[in-house]
Amino acid sequence: QPWKLIYEPSASPGPIADFPTISTQRPATAGSAGINLITQEDCVFDFPHVVHILPLQLTGPLPTGSVGLILPRSSASKKGLFVVPGVMDTDYEGIIKIQIYSNIPQTINKGDSWAQLIILPVPMPGQPSTVRRGDGGFGRGKNSPLTASHTP
Repeated sequence: QPWKLIYEPSASPGPIADFPTISTQRPATAGSAGINLITQEDCVFDFPHVVHILPLQLTGPLPTGSVGLILPRSSASKKGLFVVPGVMDTDYEGIIKIQIYSNIPQTINKGDSWAQLIILPVPMPGQPSTVRRGDGGFGRGKNSPLTASHTP
């Protein structure tokens, strides 16, 4: 199997209270589309095509009625790093994490920024759930099965 997922955040990434929330952050410049996401710890890629999940120095939630798109910064691919794009729900309250892999052995350092968070408005149909979201992320929600239909 060419791909391997490794979950390697430190045993104790630090209390959520130690990190700023999204509401306190701004893009680096007036023309920047996203908020730079800063890594919380070092990450070693010993061999290629290993996906790491890295905690960041930022927590949710997003502003009500918005969605967060986690995308790579343009400098990431120049270094052989690939950030897996992701969606952050408006009510996620935990430490934000990214999925990242490298096609060459290398180390990325605590404090590096290889991803950005772009916040966009999103219509929220229906009634909101009263279930409080945790901090697990990456498919840990209790979702109903997805169904689709097509009318020709």
